[in-house]
Amino acid sequence: MQELEKILEHYGLVDTLSYPVTEKLYRITDGTNEFALKQSSFTEQSMERFRSLLGLAEEYNIQSFLPVYLTKNNVPCVNRQGRYFYLSPWVPSGRPLSFEDDVQSLYQTIGKIHKETKQTEMITADEVGKIVSYFQSVYDDTGSSLLQVVEQFEKEHFMSPFGLLVCTQFRNIQYILRLCREKAGELVEKAGFDADWRICLVHGNLQLSHWIDPYFINWEQATFSSPIFDLYTFFTSVSSNQQQNDACLEQFPVYLEESELAEHELQLLSLYLLNPQPYFTVVQTYLKENISTIQAIYHLQEAFRKIMFGLSFQTFIEREYKTTANNEE
Repeated sequence: MQELEKILEHYGLVDTLSYPVTEKLYRITDGTNEFALKQSSFTEQSMERFRSLLGLAEEYNIQSFLPVYLTKNNVPCVNRQGRYFYLSPWVPSGRPLSFEDDVQSLYQTIGKIHKETKQTEMITADEVGKIVSYFQSVYDDTGSSLLQVVEQFEKEHFMSPFGLLVCTQFRNIQYILRLCREKAGELVEKAGFDADWRICLVHGNLQLSHWIDPYFINWEQATFSSPIFDLYTFFTSVSSNQQQNDACLEQFPVYLEESELAEHELQLLSLYLLNPQPYFTVVQTYLKENISTIQAIYHLQEAFRKIMFGLSFQTFIEREYKTTANNEE
């Protein structure tokens, strides 16, 4: 607590009470106001990036960026032996009545940020080809390796529960791999030319735990990149729950109303969501006996549900663009 007091003195705060929320987060009160003191993951280099981010938040007038207080020396962080702390207002984390409402407000707000900070960047056909080649190599390697594992399990006289689950899901994974190869080829055809691709300010770690309406918190990994990386991070943080999966897809047009995505951007997002590599990583970990059977089954089911969410997202893309094409006709 004595160290916290020294940190808070940099902000002119004395006679405070501190309550640990997590290992790296404290709720601070001075009797009148409440603050959040966070130990960040910053290095000296990323600290400079964060300082620039604060300037961008002010430049673009991003209302959903939770303010960061400056110290008496007019800097946003306090450095204590290489550990960087920053101070923000404490925002109560009350959640809305439904998950759907929470997702809808998140989509609306991050969509506005993506739209208002939009820039364009030239991506050559060769660069697109390299991305697609990476995915295709992953599909080929994963498919052949997983087939060998399935054949190994099938030779067992008494198949383990984990092996039975892998063999049961293998047909679905094979279908996903064929679909991925097909969609990767289509992406090259649709975006296989030098073109402007959109970049914008992305949160970098977008998930519901970092959304306290009307603010996003924890911008420590923010940068300028494609908006699909925020969406990918968000989808993978919730896609192990079927009800949440359905709500995320049903509410996704709310995001698109705020920040439209081109078809090739949606296709690239779909390829990331369908990536089977995390699934096969669980299989490899089990085979190396670095995880118990119960844990392995849990993680395998979780990885499988994420892939199936990617399949649902691909179906959503095809339905949306088919509807759009019919309306244009």
